[in-house]
Amino acid sequence: MNRSSLFYALFHPVNLAVLVLAAAAGACAAWWLFPIGVVFWLAMVIITIRDPRLAMILLPKSRKPLAQRYQNLFNRIEQARISVFNSLSTSNPSVRRILAPAQRKLDALVNQAYQVFQQISVLENNRLVNQMNSRSDSSLVQTEQKIAAATDPNVKRDLEEARKALEKRQVQLSSLSAILDRADAQLAGLATDVDGIVTRFTSLQAVKLDQVKPELPKLMQTIQAEMDHLEKFSQEVNSDSVLP
Repeated sequence: MNRSSLFYALFHPVNLAVLVLAAAAGACAAWWLFPIGVVFWLAMVIITIRDPRLAMILLPKSRKPLAQRYQNLFNRIEQARISVFNSLSTSNPSVRRILAPAQRKLDALVNQAYQVFQQISVLENNRLVNQMNSRSDSSLVQTEQKIAAATDPNVKRDLEEARKALEKRQVQLSSLSAILDRADAQLAGLATDVDGIVTRFTSLQAVKLDQVKPELPKLMQTIQAEMDHLEKFSQEVNSDSVLP
């Protein structure tokens, strides 16, 4: 339980209505109705907190915003998780019970994806800031022109140092852009694969019960493979990225 879920449960309109009715009954009818009403209110708060739908509502709201470049893509992945939850909540209870481990694993995949999206968002935000603060290619050309025209050795040396700094920054930004371009392809592929996982969840709810259980290991392996790919990609980003 976290503060968001507790706050939501305490101030849920239905739960508040029960508490108000308990207070009114205790004041207007019999005092002992109030503590009974409080017991009912506490029970409803606990039920609300334990309701898995609450996590579906609050978790997306609790996530910090990602870089604009990646926010919509992650929203697509998050929505896939919600779609699986909604479809399973209305499916056969036996099917829902069999697929519960795969659903939990999908939740873990989405949470892991969010961590990677955060990691990439840091790089993207850094790229944007440094791109705005860095000098343009024309500045490098102008610096080279000044070097060619300089006659004072000290001035020429300072200009050459400035040129080296500009060239280094350009190389770093180019390298960072390449990493982010690779991230675009990797994360877009993840979103497509998650859509495919959602389709498998949906199709399994439409088959006979005795056909669902044998398919569970395959579904779990598919999700685990996505988690392994994400972990490998995250490690590659950590080793390849050099922030300017």
